[in-house]
Amino acid sequence: MNKSLVLKILSRPSRSSIPKAKSLTMLLLLVAFMSFSLAGPIASVAATSSANPTANFTLVFSGGYACTPKNCETAVLFRVFGYAHGTGGKWKLSAVGEVEGVNSQGCLVQQETWSFSDKAGAVFISTVGDTYCPTSNPNIYAETAAFVIIGGTGAFSGASGYGNFALAVEVSPQVGTGVITCSITY
Repeated sequence: MNKSLVLKILSRPSRSSIPKAKSLTMLLLLVAFMSFSLAGPIASVAATSSANPTANFTLVFSGGYACTPKNCETAVLFRVFGYAHGTGGKWKLSAVGEVEGVNSQGCLVQQETWSFSDKAGAVFISTVGDTYCPTSNPNIYAETAAFVIIGGTGAFSGASGYGNFALAVEVSPQVGTGVITCSITY
């Protein structure tokens, strides 16, 4: 993948664009919250055997995306950008991704590398099992993925961990909302 692409950065979605995906987003939020809640407390910090702190975060994401070429129907490369808020505070998010194919259910199979940054540093993740599937609304797709934390900077230098996300992604305007959960050791 050519990571030196320069893509147009879109502004955060307007509040008027979000209600279109409200019911799907609420369902995704509920599923993600329930699955994470069963795994443990939302914002716990515990000591690991190496005396490194482990933190569990639940974040609500809102942002936009752009494709290369510009027509997302034929694009193979894309970029994501936005913000996430939640138990881990406020994070600026950016990602670069590539469509790798289509699975037997008609979903796009993708690979993405994300950067989550705040004033303490950045955390880098790589998706595993990332799918982008049509819903009953032709303007909204459901994206789900697991991910591994592959490193970090600043306070998160040497970070490791895992997580998942569930997003409702609109075709027009090009925005997405959803929930990100993760467990990070740093």
